[in-house]
Amino acid sequence: MDNLNKIYDSLQLKYGDKSLNAIYGGGCTNNAKVCLVFMNPTARNIASAKNWQGIRAQWLGVKPIWQFLCDVGLFCAELNAEIQTKKPADWTPEFCKKVYAEVKRNNVYITNLAKCTQLDARHLLDSVYLEYLEPLKQEIAMVNPDKVLLFGNQVSSIVLNQKITVSTCRKQQFNLLINKKSYNAYAVFYPVGNGRFNIGKCIEDVKYILNEQYKTKTTDTQILNFHKNRIAFIKLSNNKIVYLKNSEKSHLEWATELGVSELEFEGLVRGYYYNNKMVFYRGNFETDAVLENQAKILAKQIKLELGLTEPAEVWCGHIVGKVGSLWQPKTFIETI
Repeated sequence: MDNLNKIYDSLQLKYGDKSLNAIYGGGCTNNAKVCLVFMNPTARNIASAKNWQGIRAQWLGVKPIWQFLCDVGLFCAELNAEIQTKKPADWTPEFCKKVYAEVKRNNVYITNLAKCTQLDARHLLDSVYLEYLEPLKQEIAMVNPDKVLLFGNQVSSIVLNQKITVSTCRKQQFNLLINKKSYNAYAVFYPVGNGRFNIGKCIEDVKYILNEQYKTKTTDTQILNFHKNRIAFIKLSNNKIVYLKNSEKSHLEWATELGVSELEFEGLVRGYYYNNKMVFYRGNFETDAVLENQAKILAKQIKLELGLTEPAEVWCGHIVGKVGSLWQPKTFIETI
């Protein structure tokens, strides 16, 4: 990325405010689950200041985008809650590294089409964005994401090289060809600023697009055996634990059949039993202290209800990996 960042620094002098830094992409830079492409940075990003000593990444010191990422399951709720209490001056270089470590943990890469930082959210001409198109394509090729989300009509139209109106192509997949490789790309509403009026539609569409990956079919025997032989479970809002055996359905597909809304689903404890491991998580396969305490109690109940006689390891959370691979549990709790 260093060579690209040098290009972005030079373009800042041409198209950005000369008193500000260019802002780069950041997060998971190798085989990301999803690449998020926004418009261009402003001086509200604390990393744009010339005396800034930390990482230069998107949306530092700004609150709304992190709430949005949390709402779509791409960011930790606990860290987002901390962000929402901070003023821009509270964002230290160390805290910014912590934020982007979480972005990386979620296999997300965040960037802008244009990296030229402006003093405010002024409109940029298409001709400016076009100067950044080829470097952005190189950036995407390096990151090699499963999906590319393009935010807003202007960014989507320029990157996809066709007139795009997001409202008429919601949830539609486009093929973005870079170096003879096709990437799955989607045009979505802009979630912040003037786009906040469409935030509900944006959240709905992004969650739909991301959840498509859980339905991806695979021919890998090990993965197929996992889905067929696991016992999936969900703790419903009425505290009843329900079970699903011998099924390749995702938890979301199953929950939808049970009448659970996507919003409710995000907060439910779910997991599975497989190969003497009982794994619990919620949201984007996350864990926290509250869940880990719950798991100690729920695991005993599940073991009793399933009639398990052998010792079982209890785990919480998942290390989110590539689509189509077996993901590893994150935090060992105890053996029961």
